Amino acid sequence: MSEVIATKTGTLLAKFDVSAEKVLAEMGKIAFTDPCKDPCKLFNADGSPKDLKDLDEDTAAAISAFDVVELGDASRDDQKLAFSRVRKIKLADKLKALELLARYHKLLTDKVENSGRTTLEMLVCNSVSD
Repeated sequence: MSEVIATKTGTLLAKFDVSAEKVLAEMGKIAFTDPCKDPCKLFNADGSPKDLKDLDEDTAAAISAFDVVELGDASRDDQKLAFSRVRKIKLADKLKALELLARYHKLLTDKVENSGRTTLEMLVCNSVSD
């Protein structure tokens, strides 16, 4: 049964061109994109957010949401009045990406506590039940 699941999973991964390398690369883009280090990657010289089409691939991969809200699109006598556009950029969860990368590289492990108290009775009961 596990061989069938592995085969089906492998087929799906190949069909959608998903590889471990691609997944790790995307997590790396999220984990290591730092808009504070180079704000020009996200913002124009006047401080306005760049359009998505103007972002480099790594910066675009780190964005989880880009909202645009247009306010006050009123006109009178062919003149626009009080128009403004609000753009919000939300970056993907950097800490989660770092955690997943650290777990993949075995830099983090879950700590399992063991009291160290194993009695002969416990060993015998476990071996009989197996």
